[in-house]
Amino acid sequence: MGHQLRTYNGAVLFIDILGFGALTNNQIPLSVEDMDAWLHGSPHDHNHQFLAATLLVEFRSLLQRLQLQFPDVKIAQLSDCFFAWSPQIEYVIKFAHTYMIEAIKIGLLSRGGMAQGQIIETERNHSLGRLILGQAVTTAVALEKPCKGARILTDVDLSIKLYEENQVFHTTIYEMFQPFESPLDYQVYDEFQWYLTDRLDDLPDYGIRHCSPEDKLSFTKHRLKLVNHLIFDPKFGWNARTSQGKIHLQATANLLSLSGLNNVKHEFDRRGFSEHRSPTMLSNAHKRIDQDLGYIVLR
Repeated sequence: MGHQLRTYNGAVLFIDILGFGALTNNQIPLSVEDMDAWLHGSPHDHNHQFLAATLLVEFRSLLQRLQLQFPDVKIAQLSDCFFAWSPQIEYVIKFAHTYMIEAIKIGLLSRGGMAQGQIIETERNHSLGRLILGQAVTTAVALEKPCKGARILTDVDLSIKLYEENQVFHTTIYEMFQPFESPLDYQVYDEFQWYLTDRLDDLPDYGIRHCSPEDKLSFTKHRLKLVNHLIFDPKFGWNARTSQGKIHLQATANLLSLSGLNNVKHEFDRRGFSEHRSPTMLSNAHKRIDQDLGYIVLR
């Protein structure tokens, strides 16, 4: 059996959908609007289990699209979470960045951990899925827990190993790795700040700080539109029905709406959530982001 395994060093991303366990255990008091946001037109019963199943279908569809976009990254989904890994750290970082953005756009709130080190996997995929374990896997799973909201924490050596592997790419994104003090245990972790830009491949050689004012403003508007999804998109309505769900939503909104990121000041600091959500409210909120002139790009 051992000959079916291979081992190498690489990077692993672990992602979990926030609130899914409470949903499948019928612990969330759902409204008709919460159900309809996901199950409108479905012939199935509008209940917790079919809502959860629909979330997983969208989750898998997103992973399938990303698999085509990132053919050098392997993926293993396990219900409401997944592993993504590769010998090249760069590929896993780009995968993580794209996943977090696209997940919010389709109505999924996720949290993750990312680590580098030993990976052990089966040599080939099969009907039961690919087996993966190793030190990097264990570390990535542990890093998913110590924060609230849609963050990705990383092990301390990930950025260092990326520099050794690909100095050019590291120089481009190095400022996206920053310390994060967890309010849960007051330990300081490293964080991959995926939300600083929506165009990772278009950054200048020396990172975001060397982007043009126009690009920095564009990054800010994109980030604020992600916050609009959290506040106004009906697909996040079920997340807001529990205290823990509200905490994760608010933590993410606080993170993404922070003024001053990328040296751009704005007045769209988000605190609290509306009781009402609709596609029209979301569209109007996006228009306000585009039309507002109250941005200040600091040089």
